[in-house]
Amino acid sequence: MPGLLEVKLVGAAGEYMESALLVSWAVAPGERVEAGALLAVVETAKAASEVPAPAAGTVEALLVEPGREVGVGAVLCRLRVDGPPEPVGPHPTAGSEPAGASPSGAGGAVRSGPTAARAASEPAPGARADGFVPASPIARRLARERGLDLARLPRSGGDGRVMEKDVLAALATVRGAPPAAATEGIELDAQLRAVLDQAARQSAGLPPIAAWSIAELRSWMDRRFTPAWNHDLLPVARVAALELRGPAGPLACRLYDPGIPGPAPLLLWLHGGGWIMGGLDSHAGICRRLALAGACRVLALAYRLAPEHRFPAALEDTLAALRFLLEHGPALGLDPRRIAVGGDSAGANLALAALLALRDAGGPLPRAGILAYGGYRRRFSGASRARFADPYWLLPPDLLDRFWAEYLPEGHGDGTDPLAEPLAADLAGLPPLLVGAAGLDPLLDESRALAARLAEARVRHELVLWPGLAHGTLHMTRALDAAVVALERLGQRLRRLLGEEPA
Repeated sequence: MPGLLEVKLVGAAGEYMESALLVSWAVAPGERVEAGALLAVVETAKAASEVPAPAAGTVEALLVEPGREVGVGAVLCRLRVDGPPEPVGPHPTAGSEPAGASPSGAGGAVRSGPTAARAASEPAPGARADGFVPASPIARRLARERGLDLARLPRSGGDGRVMEKDVLAALATVRGAPPAAATEGIELDAQLRAVLDQAARQSAGLPPIAAWSIAELRSWMDRRFTPAWNHDLLPVARVAALELRGPAGPLACRLYDPGIPGPAPLLLWLHGGGWIMGGLDSHAGICRRLALAGACRVLALAYRLAPEHRFPAALEDTLAALRFLLEHGPALGLDPRRIAVGGDSAGANLALAALLALRDAGGPLPRAGILAYGGYRRRFSGASRARFADPYWLLPPDLLDRFWAEYLPEGHGDGTDPLAEPLAADLAGLPPLLVGAAGLDPLLDESRALAARLAEARVRHELVLWPGLAHGTLHMTRALDAAVVALERLGQRLRRLLGEEPA
């Protein structure tokens, strides 16, 4: 039967892809096409791909301008076809669906191949459209192969295009040891190596990330990482937006409920991002997995970010949320005796600092804390900082220094405030803590030092080592089996802690 079909973007088989750049259209509205005919060329960080017609018909409308980046599942164009669409070629994800059908059944039309690569090398019609960078064919190919961002390269061409010499000049400025030197003597899981190699390609030739502006850093996380980390979210029974009263205004929160009846246990989760990036969207995948594995509700908090709001603003927001949960949890269907607090990276720092502040204030304490590869001292001399200093390991020293410099007020003396640097604190009197450490992380030795200090203070704790992970890779469950296992087991440990009878 004739009908109107939507052609949607999907990932090429096996490709780690959350979006693609529409380089050029090969058809025009009103044009007649045969099944399998080339409709458009798109680019991802890995390769160029073709968008084939799923069936014979007439192009009804082109819905995306060349030069636009679109997410997986986006409708690229509509076809008025003569009959039911037939699968195009052997590609398992080729296809379309009737206009207006449910997005959950989206069938796209993307396939990779040499023809696509050649087409993508040519300057696209409408190359001046917002978001698209004009480049010579060779420059575009080189940039794609090396994972370079064309938008960050100079344009020496007389017509405003990025030229081959611009790409070569950028590649010549790559800083840091090559991956071969960075990984010498280290056995890397093949999945992790693929992730780290891809990250290295994407940053090759760019200025050091520590030199980027705050706006550029946040945009990089929001545009590149957040969609990839949270593309295939595990379902939970309920997700709800909440607001809590904070010291400087409402605090945006997001509740993940796996279907736990009240009064329910809850984990307050504080996102990482060096105190300057991240939010409710960036850590949705981690929160869902911990809710399911931990058999508890998880409340994610969007605390104030530096440098607009330096220390102690984020800590004050955390304390306001914790105190509300501990004092008024029953109003939210929570068991105040089974509240935990946790976070990753900068969030782990905030979680530990909040526990110290509540202890010092003499108020009620959460049942437990989860601290995942946190930074606990600004100037810390540990072997792991030197061993994993190469940018290949995702947290180079200059970026770590930048995070601390943006977080702490100007003139703040190192080690002068244990709520900013918890490794400088007296740790006695804290609740049980799970201290997670990635084995390939510059911050590894800080977690080890924290565990040793907790033992000295007679605080019940467990040091959980993830030997196959690097900093930040708990997010990468789509690519790393080790991250899936780490979060599952972390949630199981949390479940046991929250299931114990109150002391």
